[in-house]
Amino acid sequence: MRGEYKEINRKIGARIRLARETAGMTREEFSEKIGISAQFQTDIERGRTGPSITTLCKICDVLAVPTDSILRGPQPGVEAAAWQIGTLLRDVPPEFLPLIIENIREQTKLIALAWQAKEQPVDKG
Repeated sequence: MRGEYKEINRKIGARIRLARETAGMTREEFSEKIGISAQFQTDIERGRTGPSITTLCKICDVLAVPTDSILRGPQPGVEAAAWQIGTLLRDVPPEFLPLIIENIREQTKLIALAWQAKEQPVDKG
């Protein structure tokens, strides 16, 4: 079985690598932030080994991603969108966050109104 890695470890490793690259971190920067060697980080990302729960939690904290997205992969819908928005907001100065949240509220109201209008039958009377 040498050279064959568990499928679950390969999937988790690939998700960690994708999240790390999306966050713009090198393996060295990332491994330093979570407190493991760069070699061990490489082994995790390649699926040679799986991270411990403690290491997985540190990985998710550093990447600001939910553990579920690493363990099970991105879930469609609101959770996936929330993760993407969270990633985009990571480097935004805190004083701008209320403005962005208000903008999102207004956009969702407009989308709801547009959707409602689309579903209303047109009176041709």
